[in-house]
Amino acid sequence: MFSGLFCHKRPLRAKVRDGVRELVNRLLSCKHTPNGYPAVVVDQPCLLERKLNALLDRGIGAFQVVSDFDHTLSKFRHNNISVPITHGVFYASSNLPPTIKQRWEDTLEFYLPIERDLNMPDVKKAPHMVEFWNKAHDLLVQANLHQSLMKTMMQHSRIVLREHVHTFLHLLREHRVPVLVFSAGVGDIIETVLEQEDLCSDNLRVLSNFMDFDSEGILTGFRSPLVHMLNKTIRDLPELQKLCCFPDPSTLLLLGDSVADTRMVDEQHVPSEVTLKIGFLNEPGDESLALYKSIYDVVLIDDETFRVPLMILELLLCAPNPEEAKDNKPTS
Repeated sequence: MFSGLFCHKRPLRAKVRDGVRELVNRLLSCKHTPNGYPAVVVDQPCLLERKLNALLDRGIGAFQVVSDFDHTLSKFRHNNISVPITHGVFYASSNLPPTIKQRWEDTLEFYLPIERDLNMPDVKKAPHMVEFWNKAHDLLVQANLHQSLMKTMMQHSRIVLREHVHTFLHLLREHRVPVLVFSAGVGDIIETVLEQEDLCSDNLRVLSNFMDFDSEGILTGFRSPLVHMLNKTIRDLPELQKLCCFPDPSTLLLLGDSVADTRMVDEQHVPSEVTLKIGFLNEPGDESLALYKSIYDVVLIDDETFRVPLMILELLLCAPNPEEAKDNKPTS
């Protein structure tokens, strides 16, 4: 879709370098959104260009992707209607008892302002987030939902993936690039959505909260460890470290929509020579934009597509692999 912009007939390495510069310039010249914010914000263009060139130098064989799911792979809005997070799929269902729904609304009213408080220190916020996630899971258990009903609810969810996510993940599968979908949501729903969209593959793993059912198919709880927004990092979840099998050394593309998502990986457990971070700012404001552009290399504002990550991937696929680059160096 976008690769034609970069794949012209001239020396390949120079052509790709030109493609990097042209991509950065295109990002910097994007139009403003209806709310007055630029559609793309790059706080340090020179750093972004250096990181993109480093990705290309190491090639697709050293590349890996770590992505959040809710409102990152999935849309934030679709046709001007809010897209639910994975937990919200159950609470939006008509099959859930009204009393459980009301208790869920009360829980949201109390905890959401805490979750969204950009000024509250993590050490103070973390206990509230543990309570929030545990209450969300306990309410589902109290509803005595059967596994068959849960599957129906998952299959009829209103979760919609961002445009170009399919192409992005299919290309990663084709080139055997490791993908880790790391989510504080519900892993069962994530896997159901990916299966329905034919996006499950051997190169993709999901780390998230998964449900447990008894012998009669009734939901009894969620497996340990609990994954919430502030412990969603490999370092803090040793039980999940064995599921991360990434190449070493490597380059990394990290995709998220929250401040905490930038901490999903650490150098000890997911080694990376270069980490390029792209953040989706779904509800922009002056304070949130200032914070996001300080922690993400690229900030996408009100963008319901995966156009920019796909452009970066297609540019990377145009690059010669390191061995080809060595073979094509001019001799003196």
